[in-house]
Amino acid sequence: ADVFLHHKDGHRVPVTVKSIPVYDGEEIIASIEVFTDHNKQHRSILMENRKLKEQLITDPLTRIPNRRYLDFYLDHMMVEKNKFDLKFGILFFDIDLFKNVNDTYGHNVGDEVLKLVSRTLKSNLRSDDKIGRWGGEEFISVLRVNDEEALEEIADKLRILVSKSSYQIDSNKSINVTISIGGALIKEGDTIKQLIERADKNMYISKDTGRNRVTIK
Repeated sequence: ADVFLHHKDGHRVPVTVKSIPVYDGEEIIASIEVFTDHNKQHRSILMENRKLKEQLITDPLTRIPNRRYLDFYLDHMMVEKNKFDLKFGILFFDIDLFKNVNDTYGHNVGDEVLKLVSRTLKSNLRSDDKIGRWGGEEFISVLRVNDEEALEEIADKLRILVSKSSYQIDSNKSINVTISIGGALIKEGDTIKQLIERADKNMYISKDTGRNRVTIK
């Protein structure tokens, strides 16, 4: 039953009461009553919902937003662009020779390298920029910038920081990785798909011209 009990401070609080009979043979000899505070129950449900929502939009390995969140956020940015004429750009990151890391050191080390790169990227972006894992060893960042020069400046800073980071395998061995980056600024008439395809194409140009590079055009 849902009832309202008198709180010691004078107000009424919503409470659910569950009665459980206690039997001696076939005879009921007592009853156990369990009281549940609705407010606590409501807070618990809210916390659980928040946790489920976080799981839906967070990559479980790197703990940064996943592709589902990036799709949502890019749609949001496109709405802002169309409504307020606000420009933005994206950076497409791919870890160079990542297959070699997995083949040489194993997938556990590969996972640690993914975490290292994601932490480096996330920690060195501006507060209103977003970074997420697109899939595998690929990441996408969405940035509020007005021109390609600003986009390239941020990309090159991130490229250098990743190249200077390292994962310590043991006391005698650490490994470094680099990233190839492709970037694109939103253009009039662009769709999100076209923007991503352009950044992806530029990222492959970076790989084909020597890796550990930035290509934006």
